[in-house]
Amino acid sequence: MKNTYPLHNKSVWLVPCILLLLTISIQWSKTRADSEDACLKVGIYDSRAVAMAYFRSEEFSSVMKGLHTELKEAKEQGNESKVSELNAKGPALQAKAHQQGFGNAPIDDIIERIEKELPQIAKQAGVDLILSKWNLDFQVPGAKCIDVTDLMVKPFSPTKETLKVIKDVQKQDPVPLEVLKEHKH
Repeated sequence: MKNTYPLHNKSVWLVPCILLLLTISIQWSKTRADSEDACLKVGIYDSRAVAMAYFRSEEFSSVMKGLHTELKEAKEQGNESKVSELNAKGPALQAKAHQQGFGNAPIDDIIERIEKELPQIAKQAGVDLILSKWNLDFQVPGAKCIDVTDLMVKPFSPTKETLKVIKDVQKQDPVPLEVLKEHKH
């Protein structure tokens, strides 16, 4: 006996199936295009470069001059506790500068100095957020990461010499913090 039901006829299903697959494909392509436009753009920077820009800046030089002035005044006043405090601050600051400038120690204290410029840096770079590349633990293939290091060092008005130092530091891997902590200054 011959099957006369149209639902059992394979050719009847062929056209609707092709139309369904075509619709799904078009919708998937549109969704993928929308998601690519909506993808999060991450600005990443080398924290060592930003640290170097800060430590070689007029701003940091001014901070250091202030500490030297405080030390001189404390000595003149015979304030031994203040002298001891300031004498300890120097080597601690030096160690921190090495860890931030040559290692990958956090630079939150430096970022605070330029936090008002961060929205403009993000806008200029076309990114949605900014973070240190050393804090980027995972990224999916095809994620949009944009290097904003040059924009992050600009607020410190680096000299040509400082820019050269920054480029040289970036060519090297960060020194492990354990090694820097063992290094006596």
